[in-house]
Amino acid sequence: MSGDKSDRTPTTINLEDDLREWMDENNINRSDYLNEAARMRRDSKDRMEQIIREKEIQRLRSEIGSKQSQLEELMEERKQDREWSAADLQEAKEALEHTPKEVTNPAVQKKAEDLGMTPQELIEELEGDDDE
Repeated sequence: MSGDKSDRTPTTINLEDDLREWMDENNINRSDYLNEAARMRRDSKDRMEQIIREKEIQRLRSEIGSKQSQLEELMEERKQDREWSAADLQEAKEALEHTPKEVTNPAVQKKAEDLGMTPQELIEELEGDDDE
């Protein structure tokens, strides 16, 4: 058990004169006082290390939250970039009505480029439109 007088080892220390006098004047038990001071220093160091770890965890959680928000924003932007209006698709469908729906077809390539999508995406959108 910590602080028990039976678990102490005699140790010689050198105190500065003014500290020794102050302890004597105030009837302070040097051994008890130094044990308590050492314990407080140890505990405060442990507590400071814990606080530093907790702050780092908070910082990392905040950074993760920020990165998740950025990712969600980018995913939403990408989704919006890939959403084409029904009118745009209807116009493309009409323009390509009598054209083979092949990724190598220049008309499909041009229309896909105009809409900001790949030829394959355009073909899939047009074919999906036919299913409805």
